[in-house]
Amino acid sequence: CTHDFLNGAVGDAYPHLLRSCRIRRLDVAVDLEGARLDDLQVIYSHTQRLTVFGKQVRGALGTVETLMFGSVSSSSAAAVYAKDVESLYRRVKEISSAFKEEDRLSDNRLQQLAFDRSHPVVRVEVRLRKLSLLLADIPALENRFLRFTFLVRSRMSNLPRLTARAFWSMCRDIGVKATVRAFDGHPLKERLQESLVAPPSWWSPRAAWHEAILSPVLVQLLTVPGAGARWKAARFLA
Repeated sequence: CTHDFLNGAVGDAYPHLLRSCRIRRLDVAVDLEGARLDDLQVIYSHTQRLTVFGKQVRGALGTVETLMFGSVSSSSAAAVYAKDVESLYRRVKEISSAFKEEDRLSDNRLQQLAFDRSHPVVRVEVRLRKLSLLLADIPALENRFLRFTFLVRSRMSNLPRLTARAFWSMCRDIGVKATVRAFDGHPLKERLQESLVAPPSWWSPRAAWHEAILSPVLVQLLTVPGAGARWKAARFLA
C-alpha cells in the first residue's frame, strides 16, 4: 500500500513527516444522488455573497448549474453545483478532442452520455483555504455542512402552479427572506411559508460531514504508528 511504499522510501522519518506536515487547503464534498439543482433553493448562512452560474437551454428558459457562496479571496467558500452536468461537459470534451472528421460518435457513446444526464447528481462542497492544519486537527474542524439549508420545490406541489412558480423564481432572484416579505398580505403566504419549513429527509449534515471528513485515506494516515498521537483526543470533537 501507499504507507508501505513511503515508509520504505522515507524510513523512520515517515511518522514524523506525517505529524509535522501542514495542510493549506481542504475541500470537503458530498454528492446528493437523484437531486436536481433547479428543484432546490440553497441557503448558506454566514456569507454575504452569492454567485449563480447557468446555461441557457432553449428560448428564455435556462437551468442553474452552480451556486457559489463567498468570494475567491476569502479563507473559505462553498459551492453547490450540478455534478452530472459538469461530468457531461468533461466527457463531451474528451470525446471531441479524440474525434476525427471521418469518424462518427458511436451509439454506445451517445447512449452513455444520455444515461449520465438522466441520473442527476448535486455536489455540495466546502472549500477551506489559508489553513495551517496538522492531520490530527482535521476531525476537530467546524462542520460547515450545518450552514446549509435546502428547500425542495416538490413541497409546493399542492399550491396553485403559477403562484408557486412565481414564488420559487423570486426566491432564486432576491432570496427567500426577501420573497417572503414581498408576499405580505398575499392570501397564500402562510401555505407558501409552510412549504419552506420542513427540511428534506435526505439532508443529514452531521452524517455527511463525518463521512466526508473522515475518509478512508485520512483514517489510514492518522492510524500510521506514531503519526496520529493526537487522533484519539481529536476524533471526539468532530
